[in-house]
Amino acid sequence: PLSLCRRGLGHCRRPLGPRCRLGSLSVADARINSVVFVGILLTMSTGIAVGLSKGFPTEKKSRGPARCKGAATAKATLCREVVREVSGLLAYERRLMDMLKIGGASAEKRMYKFAKKRLGSHKRANKKKEDVKDVYARMRAKNA
Repeated sequence: PLSLCRRGLGHCRRPLGPRCRLGSLSVADARINSVVFVGILLTMSTGIAVGLSKGFPTEKKSRGPARCKGAATAKATLCREVVREVSGLLAYERRLMDMLKIGGASAEKRMYKFAKKRLGSHKRANKKKEDVKDVYARMRAKNA
């Protein structure tokens, strides 16, 4: 036997036998419609108010695939563009822009180092550096 009788979860430890009944289900039905969880047989709801499988018998809803969290949807992209347009750049982003404007031999390297110090990771720093460069390029294109 895979688990203990439902009646045996309290004081008695009778093994699950062929004459054991789990609610209104026979042992064979219980094994088909249940999950073995750490040595205890968990069955579907039986409609009885007490016991392991208490409660109103319901069907499990089939769930679709989980959506990709944080995916760049058209709505989210538009929202971010509007927010960036209204609020402008943050203080540290303006400093990055100044580094880019001043230029020099190692402007990109200094931008990266500054962004990495502020943002904490290589990937985020490179992404922010590219974002600021894009904003600067758009500004120059607009003015020219």
